[in-house]
Amino acid sequence: MLAKARRLPVGDFFGRRGQVVRLPYAIFRIFPAEAGYPRFGVVVPKKSFATAVLRNRLKRAFFGAAREVYSRVAPRDVLLTLLPPASDFQSSELREKLVLDFIRYLSQT
Repeated sequence: MLAKARRLPVGDFFGRRGQVVRLPYAIFRIFPAEAGYPRFGVVVPKKSFATAVLRNRLKRAFFGAAREVYSRVAPRDVLLTLLPPASDFQSSELREKLVLDFIRYLSQT
């Protein structure tokens, strides 16, 4: 899991405009860092993922991936909304995809 200070308060970011990256399984919304370091938040809609067990499993995969790449990404606020195709992956597969996409779209270059 990611430290609480590194998590994004997702409620504060609804309605804000930022860079949007659409993937088949998720939507990344990227904002300039307000805290000076990367923060990550995830939205797992109940409408798409009915059970709390599945929603929590997806959140854990997301925060695990964020923890892996934390030191390799530029300071930005990242809000991820998972889409229904995300449930087709095992947790480890989703985590690997997220790590690769974090590095691709958020690298410090």
